[in-house]
Amino acid sequence: MQVERFGVYVVAEDVSRSAAFYGKLLSAEPELRMPELVGFDVGGGFFAVISREAYAPNVRRGDSAVPYVRVSDVERLHAHVQHVAPESLLMPQVVVEGHFRFFKMKDPDGNTLEFFSVSSAR
Repeated sequence: MQVERFGVYVVAEDVSRSAAFYGKLLSAEPELRMPELVGFDVGGGFFAVISREAYAPNVRRGDSAVPYVRVSDVERLHAHVQHVAPESLLMPQVVVEGHFRFFKMKDPDGNTLEFFSVSSAR
């Protein structure tokens, strides 16, 4: 198997609403936009929002996948989310456990997203 690109998707009731949410969150335009699927390039991977009705009618709304995304500055991203979607945060602050830092949030469909960073050992 030769993997060309890794991706993950979240299931949405309203793809347009979720695409707008993720566009603001990621500060990015979609790489691919179709009525039932919108995809973003995230760190070289493919992050998609898909229509529950079209592609996953039997999937329970929310927590259909848990993207776990490493970012360079998790505190900065947390501040960004506080600015663009404060109601989405599940944690009032970034959790620090040694060199590991993270926070969780929900998208408009209740899907959990987790962002983390790892600082180098000093």
